[in-house]
Amino acid sequence: MLEAIKRAYSGPKKLIGRYWETYGGWGGFVVSPYLHASLFFLLVTLATWSEEKWWEQVWTIVPSLLGFSLGALAIFSAWK
Repeated sequence: MLEAIKRAYSGPKKLIGRYWETYGGWGGFVVSPYLHASLFFLLVTLATWSEEKWWEQVWTIVPSLLGFSLGALAIFSAWK
């Protein structure tokens, strides 16, 4: 059973390893501007998402975003 699991994961492990090496490995990861930007936004928004009931803010914002998206889709669809 354990050998079957190991064999099943050997292909994806090789693919992920090749991807990791192609894009620079740990060295490329550490100097990545995407990592730096994500850490920056993590620190900037720390006070917002570390509150106990942060999801209540999400529930108030999501309907507005959905309405805006549907309105934009309607305008885009009607535009010929």
